[in-house]
Order: sequence, then C-alpha cells, then structure tokens
Amino acid sequence: MAYNIIVAPRALLDLDEAADYIRETLFAPDASRAFVSHVLDAIGRLEEFPFSGTKVKLSCMPDYDVRRLVVDEFLVFYRVDEPQGVVYVLRIRYGRTDYMQHLNLE
Repeated sequence: MAYNIIVAPRALLDLDEAADYIRETLFAPDASRAFVSHVLDAIGRLEEFPFSGTKVKLSCMPDYDVRRLVVDEFLVFYRVDEPQGVVYVLRIRYGRTDYMQHLNLE
C-alpha cells in the first residue's frame, strides 16, 4: 500500500530556509537545487517505506510515534497514521545543531 504524504507548512519553511542558506550564504545555487531535490526524493520514498525512519521519543508529542529520517546532514521528522495511510512530515532540521532544543512539532 502506498501512503499519502502531507508536508506541514513548517517543514516546507524549514526546507526553504535551508535551501536559501545554501544558495545565498554559501553562494551555491546548483547545490541548493540538488539539496531540495534530494530531500524531496527521500520524503517521497516514505510512500512505500513509511517505517524506514528511526523512532524518536519526544516530550512535546508523547502520544505520537515520531520518526526521524536522516538525509545527509538533515533530519526529517515525521509520523505515520497507519489506519489512514498517511505520512505527516513535521519538520526538517539541520542535524549538526541542538535541534531537539528547538524542535517544536505542535
């Protein structure tokens, strides 16, 4: 069964901010486009493999099984609604920061 994927507005903003940083601060527009494509491809694979990410315990969402998918140096946080067949992408965070401190999934 292929799952539907819903990307939260905050996750899209995370992706845009990362792409902007690569394009404008690192002066690498080609790398920025490649980065976005790579992340979206990884998210797309969740349609067929929604449980491929590692479970993460989060105090801000104790009632949900949140998973983390590693995409290069970035982490895609998502949850799976198995009965509905939906993957909700919640956030996309740079993994070399204290992302857990600033991870607001609500």
